[in-house]
Amino acid sequence: MVILYIVNVIRNPVCLARVKVTRKGLKENQIAMKMRNIPALRHKFRGQSQIDSLTAWSYIFSDDMLNEILTWTNEKLEKIRGKYTNTDRIEVTPCTMSEMKSFIGLLIYTAVFKSNNEDIRSLFCTDGTDRDIFHITMSSERFAIILNCLRFDNPDDRELSKVPDPAAGTTNILHKFKENSQWSYILGANATVDEMLIGFRGGCKFKMYIPSKPGKYSLKLQCLADSRTNYIFNTYLYCGKGTDGAGLSPDEKEYAVPTQAVLRLCKPIAHTNRNITAGNWYVPIELAGVLRKNGLTTVGTMHPVDVKLKQRCMDLPNTSRSFRMCLRKEEQ
Repeated sequence: MVILYIVNVIRNPVCLARVKVTRKGLKENQIAMKMRNIPALRHKFRGQSQIDSLTAWSYIFSDDMLNEILTWTNEKLEKIRGKYTNTDRIEVTPCTMSEMKSFIGLLIYTAVFKSNNEDIRSLFCTDGTDRDIFHITMSSERFAIILNCLRFDNPDDRELSKVPDPAAGTTNILHKFKENSQWSYILGANATVDEMLIGFRGGCKFKMYIPSKPGKYSLKLQCLADSRTNYIFNTYLYCGKGTDGAGLSPDEKEYAVPTQAVLRLCKPIAHTNRNITAGNWYVPIELAGVLRKNGLTTVGTMHPVDVKLKQRCMDLPNTSRSFRMCLRKEEQ
């Protein structure tokens, strides 16, 4: 009986909402409830005894994503090839799938070595101070040209696509990344909503300037991640006013902007009884009630100037005397 419950949970983690608790089946239900939202791979991949790093990476970056990147990158390479006297130079030849994977691998290594802002000549130098994997994989000139020609969409219709979507150049790839992330993984019982700032100083109208951050200029991603494994489950790029409410109903757009951001991120996990942890920007007092209607709970810090929260805490009959004194001190 216990094995049957576990198998049902593996096949469909949401099936526990329909399980009836009886005296005989109490122990089995307790075991199943503990396993309901354990972070793990989807059941499609659990039959595999071993999953190597390249296979796990291919679940997230699928071949259709790489083919799209390869297509538009080669189109850009074709345009700049005519500017060279020798069009047969190896640096401007079309990129292959294996070379594109090697290029992305080197980009990942720059993050591993914390060399994102390091000069390319320093990464590929051969005087003994470099990392051998870089110059063994490709030349510095080839790496620089692929980096310059890297494209994610068709540039011919980009201007038309920017009218409804300012981030049209990366929207399709980011959407496929989210789909693959949700298709490959089961989010745990506790999730976290927060922002991710990506340092960027290029030309972009929705680039943000935050002087208190080390990078100052950055692009902002709103993210929903697993609290235990830090696995990103849902995300979107902030492109200015109205971005947080995209895809929500007219009634949901009446809520505060932080509530809209959390609702948009939590759409894939609605009515799963998961808990959402967030900072004080994301947790206005209305969020708890809104998430409760969507079958979720929330834990987070509240802004100290939230007058409504203070008044409600003061009116509660079980509020301790010391806590009320702290609230009065903050008001002073």
